Parts: sequence; C-alpha cells; structure tokens
Amino acid sequence: MPKYHITIEEKVTYEVEVVALHVDAAEDAAEQAFVNDPDLNFPTTVHTRRVSNVEMIE
Repeated sequence: MPKYHITIEEKVTYEVEVVALHVDAAEDAAEQAFVNDPDLNFPTTVHTRRVSNVEMIE
C-alpha cells in the first residue's frame, strides 16, 4: 500500500505520514489523525485545515 507524506497548514504547519490506498484517503486520514489522537494536542477544528502538499514516499 502506498505511503503519503501530508502537509496540513493551519496557523502553524503540521506534517504527518499516513498509509492509504489513494491520495484522497491519505488526506482524509491525515486530517482525522488530528481529531483522533488527543495526545498530539492539535486543535480539532478540522474544517479550518487545508492540505497543502501531498507527496508519495513509497
């Protein structure tokens, strides 16, 4: 399965790596990671985020 490097910009830029079947699923998974993992201490207002860069790394 491909792995994607996703850049999400809000007031600061966050970068995460996700594994997904296609790029749309990768973007969704990256944004969902901010909501699902409170230990990351990211804001949960996903609608304010924009995926600014997607790069396949594997």
